[in-house]
Amino acid sequence: MSMPNQPSSHNPGQLQVGPTLQRGIQVISENPKLFVALATIIYMPLFIWSLFADSPQVETEIQTAKIARDMLALLLLQLVMNAAAVDATLRHLDGENSSVTACLSLAFQRLYHILAVTILQTLYIGLPVGLSVILAVTVPFFGPITVVAAAAIAIFMMVIWWLAIPCNIAEWLGANASLERSAQLTAGSRPQIFALVVIFAVGGLLAQFIALQVGATIPFLFGPVSTIATALVSTVSAVVASTVYYDLRQINQTS
Repeated sequence: MSMPNQPSSHNPGQLQVGPTLQRGIQVISENPKLFVALATIIYMPLFIWSLFADSPQVETEIQTAKIARDMLALLLLQLVMNAAAVDATLRHLDGENSSVTACLSLAFQRLYHILAVTILQTLYIGLPVGLSVILAVTVPFFGPITVVAAAAIAIFMMVIWWLAIPCNIAEWLGANASLERSAQLTAGSRPQIFALVVIFAVGGLLAQFIALQVGATIPFLFGPVSTIATALVSTVSAVVASTVYYDLRQINQTS
């Protein structure tokens, strides 16, 4: 993807949470057919599977294996959606036309790379959490302290690496380079990015809570509603992260 020669017309001097969310939603509202088509195509396998998730055949499976398989499938679909949404958003912000075919092509082309980014993020974030659990078990006196410290470190890493996938997609970087680039771009805007992370985390939990309430009333609908909620939250999150990346890149270039 080409780098823009001119600064964005938005080009804020400092990242702001409200306008950033509004701009992300505006990108989607200006390209509704594109984003709906992407989400439909990418999440359709999961949606179809969710319709039969409570069938007797599924219930006889080993639950651990089923959960692991479903989580892996969901992760891969979310990565494809994230990559496609990032590409669509950055093209739109650059004033370029995009298409479902072009976005999906790039998403699958970069799938291995963004999967590597995700694995590295998980390892780096999981390491302090794992060590804190081990220390809490072996030395209970330090348990609360280590848990709080590990949680703080994990949240900090999530914030500084929130733009790793947009960096990987837009600049064709490797996994470690994407993390480093994200840390560089987010410097100076981490409180705002933390607020965005919290907003989408709460939004995801709320969406799943609604799916659970629907499922409690109509069990057949839990899977489909949960899939739609996941697609909605992940799409908006990816678009907003892309707008944040775009603006911070512009600020970085002009500073």
